[in-house]
Amino acid sequence: MDHLHHVLSSTAIDSTSTIEVEEGFVTAAKLILLDYKLVAGDTDFEVLELEFYFYQKNIHPDPYSHAFQYPNRVVAKMSVTGSWYFHRFIGIEKYTHTRRGLDLTYGSGAHEAYGGLLIRSVKREYDGKVISGPSNVVSYVLDAANDPEGIQKLAFNLEEGMAFRKDSVIRWVPREKPLSIPLFRTKRQGLGDKNPFYRDKEFRFFSDLSVIKKGKGFHYSPLN
Repeated sequence: MDHLHHVLSSTAIDSTSTIEVEEGFVTAAKLILLDYKLVAGDTDFEVLELEFYFYQKNIHPDPYSHAFQYPNRVVAKMSVTGSWYFHRFIGIEKYTHTRRGLDLTYGSGAHEAYGGLLIRSVKREYDGKVISGPSNVVSYVLDAANDPEGIQKLAFNLEEGMAFRKDSVIRWVPREKPLSIPLFRTKRQGLGDKNPFYRDKEFRFFSDLSVIKKGKGFHYSPLN
């Protein structure tokens, strides 16, 4: 099994405490930001910013997870690790609205554990163009993939691990040489106030401060 796939699967299946879940976030974030690239079609992207969401009612009841907010639409998709979850997707021809997003899923239906890792910012490697914001990321990834039929299949596919398959139109690929850059963490963006405990958790990880919107009271910490 791919290393990132294993870390995310273990986070969902083997964690027995909140601490273990959140340690899994850190491990996976470091891998994605330093050791992996996102590939769409033939285009490589460096992930610059991502957020973690995970709902398991006994050890990590994060109310901001889409699995909690929209269970009928999302739970099945987040019941496996290594699938792609396109936010509010009903068909590729109508997928043009501004509330799009792309998650790598990690979860286990048997354990009632459902996670999504939201990609917030990327850099296109061949020209260094930075793309910020979940919906903008989706636009550039879909353009790079240039395979509407393939995206349609990915969006509805519930296959475990397909995001790590070499023949997937969007996939994770290990770098030949890991990046050596500082990493940081901060609060997730755009959450309401219904749960201050989870609202204030630093589940947003990034490597490039320029992609972060710095509102009032913005604070970030180094990721050791």
